[in-house]
Amino acid sequence: MLILVSGIAFSQYFVKEYTYNASENDSKLDARGYALSEVKKLLIEELGVYISTTTNLTVKEQNDINKIIYSANTQTISECITQTKILDESWDGEYYYIKVQIYVDKKDFLRRLKKISKEESNISTTSSKSKETTETKPPDQLAFYGSFDLGLHKLNDDNFEDNISILVGVKLGLLINKHILLGLYANINTEQKYNDYLDRYLRYSDGGFFFGARFFRNFPLQLSVPVKLGIGGIKYFDNTWTIVEEDNDNYFVLEPGVELDFNVIKSFYVALGASYKMTDAISLADTPNNILNGFAINLSFKIIVDKF
Repeated sequence: MLILVSGIAFSQYFVKEYTYNASENDSKLDARGYALSEVKKLLIEELGVYISTTTNLTVKEQNDINKIIYSANTQTISECITQTKILDESWDGEYYYIKVQIYVDKKDFLRRLKKISKEESNISTTSSKSKETTETKPPDQLAFYGSFDLGLHKLNDDNFEDNISILVGVKLGLLINKHILLGLYANINTEQKYNDYLDRYLRYSDGGFFFGARFFRNFPLQLSVPVKLGIGGIKYFDNTWTIVEEDNDNYFVLEPGVELDFNVIKSFYVALGASYKMTDAISLADTPNNILNGFAINLSFKIIVDKF
């Protein structure tokens, strides 16, 4: 394969732009590298089109140029780009935009293209090279989400010896399209709360679905907005630890919250958050029907695995 390119006469500027959609684990530096690599490929392709349309070439010579432009030798071609200038770039945490201008030196380009042509002519025609794909790295669309939660929840009743309840909970689910949370949760208070007025101990738990969203996923400090929707049970025990038959009830619960997630290492996060628990009317003897309505603060340990 021998390309006759001596008739080409140009010293040309080319400008291209590209927007890279970052994946869950891409940093700003990673996203910039992918975007720059892809925009250079686009520039080299445009360079090949320019050569083909401004030079008198046979069909075979034009096919040979196309093979070089789209083959692994694009790295060699990029080396003859004597000037690369970034005209504009921006990063919003999810998309990296870049606009690049290159300047191609005529003599150096012709010399290198001839060299590539001679190297290609020594390769057997039976071993054709496959076209290098220029698709960007596909983002991970589905991730496993798990969380172990510790919380402090204030009971809405002053008759308790201590109305701050310690909660333990778990959440298991999926992170969809890098932003949407969907899964199951369960919470339980870890200690019986003593009611001085009734001389009884209180215990409660709930579970169900959770959903929500995550924001600023490519930054060390991220924001999650989970919402719990479930059912629960609440009951009194007497001092013999026997459930008081008339003093137990079930309830529906809605608990929106907000969490700040700190990315400690890849896939592992520590989060500090707050939520507000709301239930329908609870029927217990001499107990406010909104006893569980109130704020909670939470410490969570999260794992997010892109591929499983």
